Amino acid sequence: MRIEVFKNFELVDMLFEFTSFRGIRRYRGAGEFELVLPDLYSVDTLEIGNLFLVNQDFYIIENYSRYKNIDNQLRFEVSGRQLTSILDRRIISSLTINTSQTYEQQMYALVQSNFVNPTDVNRKIDGFVNEGLKGLSQTPGVSYTLENMTILDALSNMAVNAGLGFKVWADFANMGFVFEVYEGNDKTEEVFFSEDFGNILDSEIYIRTSDTKNVAYLKNGSTLTVVGNASGINRKETIVIGNEAAMAEEELSRRKEIASAECQIALTQQFVYKQDWDLGDTVSFIDKKLGFIVEKPILEIAEYYTDKLELEVVFGDKEPTLIDKLKGRW
Repeated sequence: MRIEVFKNFELVDMLFEFTSFRGIRRYRGAGEFELVLPDLYSVDTLEIGNLFLVNQDFYIIENYSRYKNIDNQLRFEVSGRQLTSILDRRIISSLTINTSQTYEQQMYALVQSNFVNPTDVNRKIDGFVNEGLKGLSQTPGVSYTLENMTILDALSNMAVNAGLGFKVWADFANMGFVFEVYEGNDKTEEVFFSEDFGNILDSEIYIRTSDTKNVAYLKNGSTLTVVGNASGINRKETIVIGNEAAMAEEELSRRKEIASAECQIALTQQFVYKQDWDLGDTVSFIDKKLGFIVEKPILEIAEYYTDKLELEVVFGDKEPTLIDKLKGRW
């Protein structure tokens, strides 16, 4: 594998020999990377702020360290995040998501007003542009407000609700950055992952229902409106303050069952990575022993390189952490 290093959009180095590289690609948000080198030969080109290009994925160097391992061998470690992480360099105090525009339109507008053409010229990043609209039709069912967060977190919130992904990539021809909203392809009838098919080495399955709600009471003053019709012991209620049924429906959508699978993928010619399937695509994960099937997008792919490529994949709903909840992302 080759790692290309860029400074100010100019190629300054190519790395062919290293101890290990681990890169995490995310459909929404910014993944991380870690590169370990056995020597300091490339230390001059691995500056903070320089870009890595690894198999068409862009990363930005944010940290580096030099140390000796337990065998007293010198190691040089460089780490950072996907280029998409630059979206957390701007913040919003308040943003209202409306129902009159699509999520795609509002995501591009947010980047336009904070990176491309902000009122304060000091907030502008030269060469930063939006990709053209793709006509993605997902539209909010109810207006809501996001407060006190980074642009990256605000975009992640909208992308989760819309089922979309986004990224920032480097445009070397124009020496700039491009923000793009996109939607993965539906491959549920084409790509299947299962230990029975020999394309999964190991897997962990998660089903979470502890936070699930299926009936909402919409409270508007002294009036209560019921949304949902579950009954008996399976009925799980919540209350929503507002005057639109869509607000209750939105809350129930956020409180649905979480089902996901984390798998180590066997690289075979059956389904070729980045050719037959990729980040954001909806595929089928099947565990016949448990009778478990997930037909959901691939949210995360971890690539690990030593002497060969190893892949770990997250299918389905990623369980929100406490920090995510406090940020209002779920």
